[in-house]
Amino acid sequence: MSNKVKIKFNGAEIEVEKGTLLIEAAKRAGIEIPHFCYHPKLKPDANCRMCLVEVEKMPKLQTSCSTPAAEGMIVSSISPRVKDAQFGVMEFILGNHPLDCPECDQGGECQLQDFAHAYSPTTSRFTEDKRVFEKTYFGPLIEKEMNRCVSCLRCVRYCDEVIDSNALGSIDRGSHHQIGAFAQHELDCEFCGGCIQICPVGALTSRLAMYDYRPWQLKKTETICNYCGDGCLMTLEAVKDDVKRVSSELGTGRNEGDLCARGFFGYGTINHEDRLTRPTVRVQDRQLQTTWEGATDKIVAGLKHIKAQYGPQAIGGMISPHCTNEEIYLFQKLMRKVIGTPNIDSGARYGHINAVAGLNDVFGTTRLARYEDIVEADVLLAFAGELTESNPITGLKVKEAIKKRGAKLIAVDAFNRQSDAYRSHLPRLASQHLQIKMGSEGAAILGLTKALVEGSAPLSAPAPFIEKVKQSAAGISFAQIEAATGVAEAVFRAAASLYAGAKRGVLLFGRAITRSENGYQNVVALAELAILAGQVNKPGAGILALAKENNAQGAVEMGGVTEYLPGLTPTAGGLTLSEMIDAAARGEIKALYLVGENPLRSLPQKKVEEALRKLDLLICQELFPNETTALAHIVLPATSYAEKEGRFTNHEGEIQKVRKAIEPLGNAKPDWEIFSLLGKKFGAESFQYKDADAIWKEIVMALPAGWPASSPEGIAAKIAAHAQTATRRVAAPAPSASNGHFDLQIGQILFHSGKMSTYAGGLLGLFPKEAVLMHPDDGERLGLEDGEVVEISADGGGAAIQAPVKLSKKVAPGTLLFPEHFGMEIKRLLPVSTDPKTRALYTERGRVTLSKVSVSVK
Repeated sequence: MSNKVKIKFNGAEIEVEKGTLLIEAAKRAGIEIPHFCYHPKLKPDANCRMCLVEVEKMPKLQTSCSTPAAEGMIVSSISPRVKDAQFGVMEFILGNHPLDCPECDQGGECQLQDFAHAYSPTTSRFTEDKRVFEKTYFGPLIEKEMNRCVSCLRCVRYCDEVIDSNALGSIDRGSHHQIGAFAQHELDCEFCGGCIQICPVGALTSRLAMYDYRPWQLKKTETICNYCGDGCLMTLEAVKDDVKRVSSELGTGRNEGDLCARGFFGYGTINHEDRLTRPTVRVQDRQLQTTWEGATDKIVAGLKHIKAQYGPQAIGGMISPHCTNEEIYLFQKLMRKVIGTPNIDSGARYGHINAVAGLNDVFGTTRLARYEDIVEADVLLAFAGELTESNPITGLKVKEAIKKRGAKLIAVDAFNRQSDAYRSHLPRLASQHLQIKMGSEGAAILGLTKALVEGSAPLSAPAPFIEKVKQSAAGISFAQIEAATGVAEAVFRAAASLYAGAKRGVLLFGRAITRSENGYQNVVALAELAILAGQVNKPGAGILALAKENNAQGAVEMGGVTEYLPGLTPTAGGLTLSEMIDAAARGEIKALYLVGENPLRSLPQKKVEEALRKLDLLICQELFPNETTALAHIVLPATSYAEKEGRFTNHEGEIQKVRKAIEPLGNAKPDWEIFSLLGKKFGAESFQYKDADAIWKEIVMALPAGWPASSPEGIAAKIAAHAQTATRRVAAPAPSASNGHFDLQIGQILFHSGKMSTYAGGLLGLFPKEAVLMHPDDGERLGLEDGEVVEISADGGGAAIQAPVKLSKKVAPGTLLFPEHFGMEIKRLLPVSTDPKTRALYTERGRVTLSKVSVSVK
């Protein structure tokens, strides 16, 4: 039976899906209907009355934004009745609107401006004084001008329906109506910028670039955000190579136009005054500016000398997952094929390598779930309590599944569910929240697996594998699991039953799995859990490993780790980044080429400075000066993502185009150009590239045939092979210690990403400095208030650091969260360990003691 209906719109016959709103049907027919409150991402509200149409046989005019199309409808948006009504609505709106278009930042792209010319009379019958709102402070990033508001409520509805922040509301009524935060307090929200983008007029605008531009002056370039693995499409808008703002077209890209605070307000890093803009060489402990010719000649001569004297294995390189696929590929080609060293690594070694290696070993691919699967799922199992902070747009997909599709969320994490924690905190949205003790993720996976194999639900894995799992799990009791996790047997059984019974179940996991001890083992255990539950390799079900860095997936797939060639082809490999530091300390590594990596910050537990000072040649390729560039013999200025072309691969596996928005700052060069220049100076004829697309063509030809596609049959064969060879060595989980000390986690907050975001002035206005997050109950117990300084030391004594406290109901009692974006001296207090399989580094968790130092610092 056809679901199409035919209607006549302004005399033209059109066919649309039954139930299509008339305003959307008109848009498909090329007919413009004026509107303010309507937006395709929001539920119909029909409050502005601007979109009225006349429908034959209906006595009253209808709002086209809330009236669905039905068979045989005859609709007019241009009849005299409609025109008269539209003129009346517009006259009413303009009756109070200020005539301040010349100074309004929305001037030139304002819907009211556009519609006023076509749908308003030339005179007004209103003689009353215009309403005037007193200026109120709305927040550090968003300018509020209620005199311009048309009361469409788009901002309120977007905040509620999409972001789920509920930070905005309607205040007062009639001509006194305005938008505000709770009790007219200063705005406290996620600062996604969505309310600014969705406002049709100039009522809400950005404070970061007020009066700095006119929209027609802006050069707009669509590109991909570089703050996390979500892979958001965004538009950089610049005036004379100075990025003035970021926007996105709602409904486009993998993010469907939604952005987070980092994406919308974090562009300040691009044109920051501290950017490196000239190559420098170190002469007698001084960094002196030089030319590209001089710097690259010195690099090539130094590397050739070291290679001749000590062999290529005395040279190592590390590259950032913020670089493009083309750059990572070219870097590994330079190191492997030109210099001849296998010692190559990237920041993916800090955790994402566990996800790629684990999933690839079990399924032969990492491309197992997409955002569409999340949105359409009926059950979501998430080992990612920090999802809103680490991957905000993936978090929106989870919220959409829950709020609009009725999905059930099972959240397994060490965060607090407390009802008055901030609204979009993931555990708050869970149907079942398994609040485990920090570090007990492996035991929690075992609890779910044991509940599954010992339960009555039918399992999907091969019988011998099920029996193997059942036997290994039988040796561990639920009492032992509860002692380790704090979660009872009945809770595990209920969660396992819900997940296995889902028609479309999606498993998500983040840094709590990949960046914590036994990361690889836990990824494999989660993969096996999904296999047992039948929630993989079927339509709508799957697994998504969240990536912290924007191109962590691409870093591994392009050969940016020592054990894989491009296309995840295994190779013997060489040293990892940590092993290179150790080898440098022993005098075995003589030269390091660091591209966007700062081991002095990321590995403070090791004697990194001592090792780097022993090097004969330290090359740093960076955006900003840092602790490591201060020791470098040669520093090369690289460009940001806004100044180059290339591709990023997000954690879904989506490969997306990065486009150049502005010219490089100063004398900086894109990383791929630098590698190409060095390759040519080494005499490698294959380093003649005119642009990033030429590199990509070479990559495509070099990758294994058919990569990265993987058929259901191929995945099934890989699962069957894994089931035969998998060994189940399940150790009894150790009970969590409870000695009055704190479990500390290095983690992420919503308003920052790594160190880079701290160069964005707008984001610093939201979270300006380091602070250790603590639950208010612990603060009360210790007599601490917000801002008071505490001393944190390693469990058992030794080194200590001081930091102010920030009370947060998000963290669980007995735990602390330290944002990774500021001083990393706290890492010196934490143990460091290495994964036996992937050699991933675990440096982010530990037991500490805490004591009060002084009264607050401002």
